[in-house]
Amino acid sequence: MYKGFKQLTLFCLICMAGCTSTPLKIWYKDTAELIKEHNYQKAMAQIHAQQPLDQQQLAMVESLAKQHLKQQSQTIHLLISQQEWGQARGALRHLIQTQPKGVSLSGLENAINLAQKDEERLLNTQSFLIKAELLDTQFRQQALANRIHHDRFNWFNQSHYLEEQKKQIAEKLLQLSTQALRVKDYKYAQLAYEKAIEFDRQLGKGEIKQAINAGLSVINDKAILHRQQDLIRQLTTAVSTLNFDQLLKVHDILSHEPFHGAQVDKALKQAQNLRQEYAQSLDQNAARLYRQGNILKSVDLWLMALKLSPDSISIKEKLLRAQKVLVKFKKLSNTSNTE
Repeated sequence: MYKGFKQLTLFCLICMAGCTSTPLKIWYKDTAELIKEHNYQKAMAQIHAQQPLDQQQLAMVESLAKQHLKQQSQTIHLLISQQEWGQARGALRHLIQTQPKGVSLSGLENAINLAQKDEERLLNTQSFLIKAELLDTQFRQQALANRIHHDRFNWFNQSHYLEEQKKQIAEKLLQLSTQALRVKDYKYAQLAYEKAIEFDRQLGKGEIKQAINAGLSVINDKAILHRQQDLIRQLTTAVSTLNFDQLLKVHDILSHEPFHGAQVDKALKQAQNLRQEYAQSLDQNAARLYRQGNILKSVDLWLMALKLSPDSISIKEKLLRAQKVLVKFKKLSNTSNTE
């Protein structure tokens, strides 16, 4: 046993002696291979793991890493200009995995995100402008139907529905116009704005029009701030008057760019607290009615509660259960009527 221990000790000493003369490979590849693969992060880690530290080799790898970062940054900006978001992010992931620790790549990530969001904004604007054109056609079709059936009641009159659609599209176009101003896209800011006020004259804001015409960033900020303050007033009024339809609509608009800041956060929090409070109250009343056997009314209240608190799993489960019971009651009622 003692002889075996001596042999093991001797083997370990030989291995340790060998390690002092052989470059350490912590990644199962030598440093030259890692550099060839542009994996400067691992190459530098491997150099730091070797003793004594090869300062000259370390400086060389740092220099190569900077050159590669510059080349890849140019490639990413080219991909951004070509709107190849997936390829740009793939190149960015490569840099994150291979560049030395501590290299900041947040600027490239922000550039990709902002450019992609801008394309999405542009497509949304074009989409809603097309919807507006389609709505104009639907209004003309309705007017034609009204003239054809001028002497009798038209069961297919959609005037009320079309007016609601018109108002919603107008509000969305005004929102998109404001977003376009923020990135100085005056062409689509003007197109969206003009169609919005054509659909709903009450949305006409003098400062927004001035910002489009002048094309000045200072006026842009003022226009956005003016719209933001107007929305905050609308939301505050909706909260004080318990106008939940208006509250939900304005809450959704104010929750998105370009609106932000302490006043926005405060107004949104106030509205959210009211939503949760009333959702809880409706939930409790619905549960009481459900226990009393008033299933239909409980379903109505739970539907209202879910609209105020759409993420509530508890309300969703109770509503589903009540709806199933209601279906069974209807089936039993139909069976008894048949008999």
